[in-house]
This record gives sequence, C-alpha cells and structure tokens, in this order.
Amino acid sequence: MHGLNPAGSGWLAAGFCLASAILLVPAYRTLRGTTLIAAWAWLVGAALATAVAEAYLAAVSASHGTLAGNPATVDNGTALIRFAAATLWLCPSVALLGAKRPQHRAWQWIVLSLWAILIWPAVQVGLRMRGEAFELHVVQSWFLLALVGIGVGNHLATRFAWPHLALAVGEVLLLWPWLPFARSINSPPGPVWGAGAIFLAALLATRVARRTAPATAPSGRVL
Repeated sequence: MHGLNPAGSGWLAAGFCLASAILLVPAYRTLRGTTLIAAWAWLVGAALATAVAEAYLAAVSASHGTLAGNPATVDNGTALIRFAAATLWLCPSVALLGAKRPQHRAWQWIVLSLWAILIWPAVQVGLRMRGEAFELHVVQSWFLLALVGIGVGNHLATRFAWPHLALAVGEVLLLWPWLPFARSINSPPGPVWGAGAIFLAALLATRVARRTAPATAPSGRVL
C-alpha cells in the first residue's frame, strides 16, 4: 500500500492471508463429512502458503535491505515464489467441479496435477538457474484468467456470490504480473492488494455463513 516499503507490504499481505485462514477454520465443522471439505482444504492451504511466501520475502527484504547479487536473479526468485503461491488460489474452484460422490476424493489428484502443470514453467526457469526472466506464454496467461472466471461463474447464482467476486479480485491481483494485460499497466498493484481483497472475501463469506445454514441432506451430502 501507499507509504509502505516492500518489507512492510509483505508483512501486511502475510497478515491478511493468515487472518483469512483463521476466519475459514470454523467452516471445517460445517463442511466435515461433505464433498466440499476438499475445496475448503485447498482454500486454507492457499491462504497459508501465500502468508508463508510473503512473510519469507518480507523477512529477506528486511534483513538484507538491498539484496546482494544479481538483481535479475533476486527479482526472478521472488516472482517464482509468488507465482507458485498465487496459482494455489485457483485450485479450490477446480476442486468444486469434482465435488460429487464417489469421485470427489480421486478428483483431488486431478486438482494437484493441474497445479503442477500451472507451476511447471516456473519450475523450469528455477531449475535452469540462469537468471532469465520468468514469463508465461500468452495462452497460459489467458488460461489463468479463464480459471478465475470459472470460479466466479460457479457461484454467481448462490448466496456466496459477493465473497467469490471479492476472491476473484484477489486472485487477479495476486496473478497480475502473469495476466495478458499486465504489460500495459505502468504501475501494477502489489500483492498486498490481492491479499486484502481475499481477506474481504473471507469476512463476507463468514458473514453469509452465519446468516444462512448450509443446505445438506440428512446423510451429510451437500445438496
């Protein structure tokens, strides 16, 4: 945010994500035994992973100040870490696509495979260790945006429409450097804005969940 140095912004982003994970914890009791528990786990995992990533980057920035070594390599390492964490936010919506018995458990391997495919370009750049800039092909960039759209489309007609819209904004902001239109923006938003939007989504979801009870059958299967 305005007036914060990189380390301060990183700690604030980490705090937003950690707070989001904490807000989501009570939902476990409601979702336990349903096919939605996997999507909840991916969501909490994404929040914790982003919190850890931003806290680590903030700690490195605070302890070293102007980092020694090749600036391009340092910036690229930061990008790789943030990209791996940001793409995790796309997994909960994909997990929901397979939230039907009896394939809901096996579907999580597909979700994990998708995440591995998404981060593979970053892994390749990291393994080569040549200090090259990490960039996505335009087709891959549009695919990321399509995954965000899938998550929004699945919830527009539900009581969680507004929380998912806020979540989609957060996802877009976290993924901003790798989206198709990123290069046309001179001053890209920092991860702290994406983390803030996700925290807002968690607040909205908590409020909606308190007002309305989840629709479940006596067997525990989500209707």
